[in-house]
Amino acid sequence: MLSGFLMSYLYLDRDFSKDNVGHYFIARAGRVLPLYVAVVSGSFLLSLNGNDSLYNIPDINSLLGHLLFIYWDSVLWSIPAEIQFYLIFILF
Repeated sequence: MLSGFLMSYLYLDRDFSKDNVGHYFIARAGRVLPLYVAVVSGSFLLSLNGNDSLYNIPDINSLLGHLLFIYWDSVLWSIPAEIQFYLIFILF
């Protein structure tokens, strides 16, 4: 609920233009994606070496599933939901 309020407060008064949508996507992606990609990639690399990582990403299919926001494992479930929310928010 708080995220919905903050997103509305920050973005609903702006014009729907190509520039504003571009800035929106850059701001949202910059907030979430760098750390998510680092955690998923690091977990995958640790799994390749036989180490138990916090998040089990044992093969390339699992890695791609996480990077394409298809798999929702452990605490990583919230990131695909957040990305989907960002995409749906544009419609509003």
